[in-house]
Amino acid sequence: MKPADWYAMVNARVFFWLDPDRLNRQRAACGSRPQVVMAVDTAKLVAAYGRHVAVTPINSGNARRKPALRGAQTFVPFTRWVRSGWASESEALGTPLRKRSHRPVELTVVDAVPDVMRFVVDVIALPAGKPFVCHGG
Repeated sequence: MKPADWYAMVNARVFFWLDPDRLNRQRAACGSRPQVVMAVDTAKLVAAYGRHVAVTPINSGNARRKPALRGAQTFVPFTRWVRSGWASESEALGTPLRKRSHRPVELTVVDAVPDVMRFVVDVIALPAGKPFVCHGG
C-alpha cells in the first residue's frame, strides 16, 4: 500500500479511543492546550453504524517508533472481529495472529457520524495538562 493510499483510508474515518490511558498519551503528545473529551455510548454507536464500524489492534496513526505493519486489513470490521478476532488482519498482512484477549485500540467509523451527539453521554472540558479520568463503566 502506498503512503497516499494509507492516508486516504485513515482520513476517511472518524476515530474513537477505547482506552483512557491511550487517550491521555495522545493528549500529552498534543501539548498543553485545553481539550474536550466527549464520552460516547459505544454500544449504541455500533448498533446504529455497525456496517461502517471497524476496530484496530494498534494506534493506526502513529508510525514513529517501531511501526507495526499496516494495510487495509488493519481496520477489521467489527462484526468480523466479534466472530474471529484478529484473524483477517493476520492473514492479510502475514503477521502472527494476535491473541483473542488483545483488545481493540481504536474504534473507527467510515465516512462520518453526523449525529454523534445522539451517542454522547458526557462532555468533559479538560484544562491544559489535566488528564482525563474515566468515571463510567
